[in-house]
Formats: sequence, C-alpha cells, structure tokens
Amino acid sequence: MSFLLFQRDIIILWILKKNRETTTNLMDKMGSIGDLSRHEGGANAVDDDAIDVDNWLGNGPCSSVVYQGKGKDVLFQSELAMPKIREPTDVIIKVLKTTISPDDIDSLKRNTKAIVKKRRLGQECIGEITEVGNEVSKRKIGQRVLVSSITSCGHCVSCKSRLYGDCQGGGWLLGHRIDGVQGTHARVPHGDYSTFLIPSHVWDTELEDDLVLCSDILPAVLEMGLVDGGIKYDMSIAIVGAGIKGMAAFICAGLYAPREVYILGVEDNQLEAFKFIANGPEFESTRVYILSKEVDDTVDAVLEQTNDEGVDL
Repeated sequence: MSFLLFQRDIIILWILKKNRETTTNLMDKMGSIGDLSRHEGGANAVDDDAIDVDNWLGNGPCSSVVYQGKGKDVLFQSELAMPKIREPTDVIIKVLKTTISPDDIDSLKRNTKAIVKKRRLGQECIGEITEVGNEVSKRKIGQRVLVSSITSCGHCVSCKSRLYGDCQGGGWLLGHRIDGVQGTHARVPHGDYSTFLIPSHVWDTELEDDLVLCSDILPAVLEMGLVDGGIKYDMSIAIVGAGIKGMAAFICAGLYAPREVYILGVEDNQLEAFKFIANGPEFESTRVYILSKEVDDTVDAVLEQTNDEGVDL
C-alpha cells in the first residue's frame, strides 16, 4: 500500500477549489473516517521508549485518549507529559482537529501487539507546529499542517519508489508504534515529508474541517479503489457498499467526471448524505443512481439500467 502523497496533494487542492455548498460539514455527514487496514510500519520502524508511568503521568500540560489494553475502554487522561523531539527530523504540534478512525476502535478489540498499554491513540489530525528538530527544513513554528496517517522519511528506497506505507522508518506509526494525535499535543516523525501545509486563508473555517478527510480516507480510497482500478474520465462506475469508504469513493470519483455512478446498498440513514454529494458541481453532468439496500438484486438493477452492458469500473 503506497498512500501516494501526490494523490493527497491533488485532493487537497481539489477541496480548496470546490464550491462550499458541496463540502460544508461533510465530516458531520460522514461520521468517523479512515476505515482501512494497512502496513504496520517499516522494517526499521522504532517504537517509543518503554513508557515510564511515573514520568508519563504527572503535572504535565497534555491531555489525550489513552489505550488501556485489549478489550478495555480507553480513557481521556489529563496532566500528561509534553511530547519531546526525539529525532532531529521530528516536529511537535498542538492538535487542533482530529478524528476517530475505525482503526482506533479495532485496536481495542484485536491483539495488535505494537500498541502497548498507555499508548496515546489517534492517527489523523490538523495541528499547529510548536517545535521543530534541527534537521527540519521545510516546516516552521506557527505553520498549520495536515498530518498524514502514514509517516514517510522521503529518502529510503520505498519512499523513492512512492511506496510510503513501506517506509523503512515510517509506515503506520501514529497511535500504533508511537503516541498518536487524539490529544492536545503530539510528536510527528519526519515532519518535512509527513505533513502538508494548510493555507492561512482557510484557517478556522469549515473548509479546514473538510481537509481532515485528506489525512487518510480520501487519498486511500482514491488510490486503492479508483486509481488501482484503472479509473478514467467519462466512465460508468458502480460503488458496492454505502459505508464510509463508499461515500469517500463517490466523492473522489468526482475528480474524473464520471458518465454514470451506481451506488449499491444504501441504507435509509445514508440516503441524505449521498444526495448531498450528488448535488455537487462535479456531478452536474453525471447520472447518479442510488439503489436502496432493499433492492433484491442490485446486479440485475444495474444491468437493466445499462442494457445488460454493465459498468466500466
């Protein structure tokens, strides 16, 4: 899984240019985001030092969602220690906006060995840089950034091949192998390559809220669902499943001006969100068919609409 940063840049620029009527409050309509499994860190990924509870808890300025062990509820704890620069390429951020990913929820249920008790969770956020390591050259204190859910050094063989999920010193680190971003402050490794600048003119706007979607779900679905599937302009597309990834796939499909889109298996409580997206300007020339989950045979329904020709993707 490569998580192409190039594609994330495309989506960020696209959202910044989109009509506000299309993107307003998409976070509220989509709910939690980031329902993906991924590479669990490169071969040389290094965990945080063993957590010393006496130092970790105390009179520090931080608060965070904290993992308590498999099958146990997480706790939101205060008076935690401030994260510190560990490597010269690190940045420290003040977290401004974050999400709850199904990956975080899955961590509570499955035996994810890399997540140790007392780990601070979270992998998707927007933050303000408050400190930079002495080898960070592209980021400055005071800048506001989108943090990628996948950490990449930008220099290893995998990164040069654009396989960022297999980064030798990165991969899925935040909230997994190192403390994450569901709190007030966080350390982000490889700050030059694992963060994306947010223009100051969208700070503290609803548009900035939408950019959180670019941390994980939108670029991941674009890459794995559409680009890997061979998406081209003016195609007919069928999206099977109307959950978070289905909604994200529908949003990203707008980049390619599809001729027709069939969305299969829509629940009543999802219908409003899909209609909201379909009314956006990127779908003005697209015929959108939203098929309820109550339809007995959605395949037959698509074949009937397409004169038995099916869809391109």
